[in-house]
Amino acid sequence: MDTLTSQQRVVSGHGGGVADVDFAPGCRSLVSASSDGTVRLVDPATGIGRPFATSASAVNTARFSPDGRRIATASSDGRVQLWGLDGKLLSAIQLPARSDEMIFSPSGRWLAAGSGDGVVDLWDLKSGAVRALVGHHGLISRMSFSSDERRLATASHDHSMRLWDVASGAQLRAFRHGASVRALAFSPDGTRLASGGRDEKLRVWNATPDAPDATDAATVHAWLQPRTSAEMDSHESIESP
Repeated sequence: MDTLTSQQRVVSGHGGGVADVDFAPGCRSLVSASSDGTVRLVDPATGIGRPFATSASAVNTARFSPDGRRIATASSDGRVQLWGLDGKLLSAIQLPARSDEMIFSPSGRWLAAGSGDGVVDLWDLKSGAVRALVGHHGLISRMSFSSDERRLATASHDHSMRLWDVASGAQLRAFRHGASVRALAFSPDGTRLASGGRDEKLRVWNATPDAPDATDAATVHAWLQPRTSAEMDSHESIESP
């Protein structure tokens, strides 16, 4: 829907379901990924699209880099690819399982890709180094970088969130939400982490690495329906290995 003219644009071209879309900074372009293994670029002003890239399997995610100069794609065969806007493949890594979740860090230096087996690959796009973050035991559902890029938060269908040091790859903290986590976000100052899950609960956590108490219970209680003290106490922190 064009917000300036309220004119709906229908763009065709994919031969399968559209799995993901992402706008470039400034809304200059729109990228779409499809189960037919194709990636397309669309001009939002005209609705005209063109083929951009193809994959041997379904493309689940497509993301513009923060500067809008590159596009990252993740596919069901576990392949994560980085493309220039001219469609040239710049680099690629292979994950052990299908990837459904992928994010750039705010500066675009890091690319995190989560796989179905719970492993997160943290790709340093400056050096080319890739580090595997191992700790989850289920599909990676959501990820979030802190604004200073020093920490990465990951969430999984294993009902937990984990906090990682980006520079070293070390696990800093782990938290149990209590259900599959479907939403995750850092606060702008990096001191809080919000999680939402299939249990219809939103929880807010103290995200500082040395926090004595993992859960900001007062904030959670203010945002959710009233709960018993026993429920409040059930927000536990998982001991880091």
